[in-house]
Amino acid sequence: MRQFTGSGTSGFNATTGVRFSGSVSDTTAAASLNKGTIGSVTSASGSVSCGNQTRGTSTVRVTGSSADGAIDVTTSQFRVECLTGSSGTFVGVTGVTTVNGVRAREIVSIGVSSLQFADEPVQGTAHFYIAQGNVGTTVSPTGGHVNGDAAEQVAAGAAPHKIHVQGDATCGSTGA
Repeated sequence: MRQFTGSGTSGFNATTGVRFSGSVSDTTAAASLNKGTIGSVTSASGSVSCGNQTRGTSTVRVTGSSADGAIDVTTSQFRVECLTGSSGTFVGVTGVTTVNGVRAREIVSIGVSSLQFADEPVQGTAHFYIAQGNVGTTVSPTGGHVNGDAAEQVAAGAAPHKIHVQGDATCGSTGA
């Protein structure tokens, strides 16, 4: 898979989409098994439309620490989605923010008996936090509430960092 970096996005909105136009650099690892047959790519332009979806609302806040430093993420501008499947109903709160000076994708997943948080910086190491059982969550088909703690998933013998997650999330629609 090819990976590119660049600037030139404008009009980003979690519910409507984004426009982009600018130069890009190929950051695909040299050892990539399949770079494909497309030659050099130096620029990209286009747009992504999110159709008629709605973002939902969130007051969820994540505080705590990681090996990279303090975590304090507010999710008021994040996308909130309810998902129901064979494993139950989950509320997903997803967005992009800056943590410790680095842009990162942040994902909070609230389940009836689970709480998960992923801090995935564009540069550096991703951090994953999980709690299961009676974790301070309530979930419905339209949203959820959380007031609980989760520990980072680390190698055996390592001391995990911890986070606290608190707030409410009301799901938006995925559109048609």
